[in-house]
Amino acid sequence: MRLQFWSKLPGGAALPVVSNQKMNDALKVLFKMAGLDKPTTKTYFIGNERHDVTLPLYERISTHVGRKTFVVTGLSSGLSPYTITQWTGHSSLKAMKPYMALADKVKKESMKKFDEV
Repeated sequence: MRLQFWSKLPGGAALPVVSNQKMNDALKVLFKMAGLDKPTTKTYFIGNERHDVTLPLYERISTHVGRKTFVVTGLSSGLSPYTITQWTGHSSLKAMKPYMALADKVKKESMKKFDEV
C-alpha cells in the first residue's frame, strides 16, 4: 500500500504551506533562540534625509534576506544570472540588476585582497 499523505493538504502540496508573514515570524523566533542578536544597521533615505535604524539581527531577518543572500552569493561565485533567475523565480534579468550591482561590489572587494600580496 502506497501512502500519499500530501494528498490531504490543500492543492496536493507535499508540505504544509504557511504565509510569508508567519514564516518571517518563525525565522525571527529561531534566530533569537540561536542568540543571533548582533546589532545591524539599515540605512535608508527619504528624499535627501538619511535614516539609520539599528536592530538586533533576529529582528531584521526575513525570507527576503535569505533570497537576497542566495542570489548575491551565487552571482559572486560566478553562477549565471540566467540560471539564478530561473531558480529564484525572478521575472527577468532586469529584476536581477540590483543584485548584480551588489555582487560586482563583492567581487571588487575580493580582488583588492590580491593587492595585499
